[in-house]
Amino acid sequence: MTTLPAPPGDTGAVMRTERGFSVISLLLVLAVAALLYFWVLGGNPAAIQPTPILDVEEGLAAGDATACNGNRRELERSLTTWSVTHPGQRPSLDALRKSGFHVPGCPGGGRLSLEGGGVLCSLHASE
Repeated sequence: MTTLPAPPGDTGAVMRTERGFSVISLLLVLAVAALLYFWVLGGNPAAIQPTPILDVEEGLAAGDATACNGNRRELERSLTTWSVTHPGQRPSLDALRKSGFHVPGCPGGGRLSLEGGGVLCSLHASE
Protein backbone atom coordinates (compact mmCIF):
# COMPACT_ATOMS: atom_id res chain seq x y z
CA MET A 1 0.00 0.00 0.00
CA THR A 2 1.41 3.36 -0.98
CA THR A 3 0.96 6.54 0.95
CA LEU A 4 0.06 9.59 -1.07
CA PRO A 5 1.44 12.98 -0.16
CA ALA A 6 -0.88 15.36 1.67
CA PRO A 7 -2.64 17.92 -0.51
CA PRO A 8 -1.41 21.52 -0.35
CA GLY A 9 -2.81 23.41 2.61
CA ASP A 10 -3.44 20.23 4.64
CA THR A 11 -2.77 20.95 8.27
CA GLY A 12 -2.65 17.30 9.21
CA ALA A 13 -5.92 17.40 11.18
CA VAL A 14 -7.76 14.10 11.26
CA MET A 15 -11.31 14.09 9.90
CA ARG A 16 -13.91 11.62 11.06
CA THR A 17 -15.11 9.50 8.19
CA GLU A 18 -17.43 7.16 10.10
CA ARG A 19 -21.08 7.30 9.14
CA GLY A 20 -24.13 6.24 11.09
CA PHE A 21 -25.71 6.82 14.46
CA SER A 22 -23.87 6.90 17.71
CA VAL A 23 -25.16 5.13 20.80
CA ILE A 24 -25.98 8.47 22.39
CA SER A 25 -28.14 9.57 19.45
CA LEU A 26 -30.05 6.28 19.54
CA LEU A 27 -30.63 6.64 23.30
CA LEU A 28 -31.90 10.18 22.76
CA VAL A 29 -34.41 8.95 20.17
CA LEU A 30 -35.64 6.25 22.55
CA ALA A 31 -35.97 8.78 25.37
CA VAL A 32 -38.02 11.15 23.19
CA ALA A 33 -40.24 8.25 22.07
CA ALA A 34 -40.81 7.22 25.71
CA LEU A 35 -41.69 10.81 26.68
CA LEU A 36 -44.18 11.06 23.83
CA TYR A 37 -45.69 7.71 24.79
CA PHE A 38 -46.29 8.78 28.38
CA TRP A 39 -47.38 12.27 27.42
CA VAL A 40 -49.89 11.25 24.71
CA LEU A 41 -51.20 7.98 26.14
CA GLY A 42 -50.51 8.53 29.79
CA GLY A 43 -48.50 5.31 29.86
CA ASN A 44 -51.64 3.23 29.46
CA PRO A 45 -51.20 0.51 26.83
CA ALA A 46 -54.96 -0.12 26.91
CA ALA A 47 -55.44 3.35 25.40
CA ILE A 48 -54.24 2.01 22.05
CA GLN A 49 -57.35 0.95 20.16
CA PRO A 50 -57.00 -1.96 17.76
CA THR A 51 -58.05 -1.39 14.16
CA PRO A 52 -61.50 -2.90 13.67
CA ILE A 53 -61.69 -5.68 11.13
CA LEU A 54 -64.25 -4.80 8.52
CA ASP A 55 -66.96 -7.25 7.68
CA VAL A 56 -66.28 -8.63 4.21
CA GLU A 57 -69.96 -8.77 3.31
CA GLU A 58 -70.45 -5.12 4.30
CA GLY A 59 -67.45 -4.13 2.19
CA LEU A 60 -68.74 -6.01 -0.84
CA ALA A 61 -72.22 -4.53 -0.43
CA ALA A 62 -70.76 -1.02 -0.16
CA GLY A 63 -68.70 -1.63 -3.31
CA ASP A 64 -71.78 -2.87 -5.17
CA ALA A 65 -73.75 0.21 -4.10
CA THR A 66 -70.96 2.52 -5.28
CA ALA A 67 -70.68 0.72 -8.62
CA CYS A 68 -74.46 0.78 -9.03
CA ASN A 69 -74.49 4.52 -8.41
CA GLY A 70 -71.86 4.99 -11.12
CA ASN A 71 -73.82 2.78 -13.53
CA ARG A 72 -76.98 4.80 -12.91
CA ARG A 73 -75.12 8.05 -13.62
CA GLU A 74 -73.72 6.54 -16.83
CA LEU A 75 -77.22 5.51 -17.90
CA GLU A 76 -78.57 8.98 -17.11
CA ARG A 77 -75.92 10.55 -19.39
CA SER A 78 -76.74 8.03 -22.12
CA LEU A 79 -80.43 8.81 -21.64
CA THR A 80 -79.76 12.53 -22.09
CA THR A 81 -77.79 11.90 -25.27
CA TRP A 82 -80.45 9.54 -26.61
CA SER A 83 -83.21 12.08 -25.87
CA VAL A 84 -81.39 14.73 -27.89
CA THR A 85 -81.03 12.44 -30.92
CA HIS A 86 -84.59 11.04 -30.58
CA PRO A 87 -86.80 14.02 -29.69
CA GLY A 88 -90.37 13.26 -28.75
CA GLN A 89 -89.81 9.52 -28.30
CA ARG A 90 -90.27 7.74 -25.00
CA PRO A 91 -86.94 6.35 -23.76
CA SER A 92 -86.46 2.78 -22.59
CA LEU A 93 -83.50 0.57 -21.76
CA ASP A 94 -84.22 -1.51 -24.88
CA ALA A 95 -84.27 1.64 -27.04
CA LEU A 96 -80.88 2.63 -25.61
CA ARG A 97 -79.46 -0.83 -26.36
CA LYS A 98 -80.83 -0.79 -29.92
CA SER A 99 -79.25 2.62 -30.49
CA GLY A 100 -75.84 1.22 -29.53
CA PHE A 101 -75.56 2.59 -26.02
CA HIS A 102 -73.93 0.45 -23.34
CA VAL A 103 -76.55 -0.34 -20.71
CA PRO A 104 -74.81 -1.54 -17.54
CA GLY A 105 -76.68 -3.40 -14.85
CA CYS A 106 -76.58 -3.36 -11.08
CA PRO A 107 -73.62 -5.42 -9.80
CA GLY A 108 -75.63 -6.34 -6.71
CA GLY A 109 -78.40 -7.95 -8.75
CA GLY A 110 -80.89 -5.08 -8.58
CA ARG A 111 -83.12 -4.14 -11.49
CA LEU A 112 -82.58 -0.77 -13.17
CA SER A 113 -85.55 1.17 -14.49
CA LEU A 114 -86.18 4.58 -16.03
CA GLU A 115 -88.42 6.73 -13.86
CA GLY A 116 -89.15 10.42 -14.43
CA GLY A 117 -86.02 11.14 -16.42
CA GLY A 118 -83.77 9.33 -13.96
CA VAL A 119 -82.52 5.81 -13.43
CA LEU A 120 -83.60 3.88 -10.34
CA CYS A 121 -82.33 0.61 -8.91
CA SER A 122 -84.64 -1.81 -7.15
CA LEU A 123 -81.88 -2.69 -4.68
CA HIS A 124 -79.96 0.54 -4.06
CA ALA A 125 -81.60 3.84 -3.18
CA SER A 126 -80.69 6.89 -5.25
CA GLU A 127 -77.84 8.79 -3.67
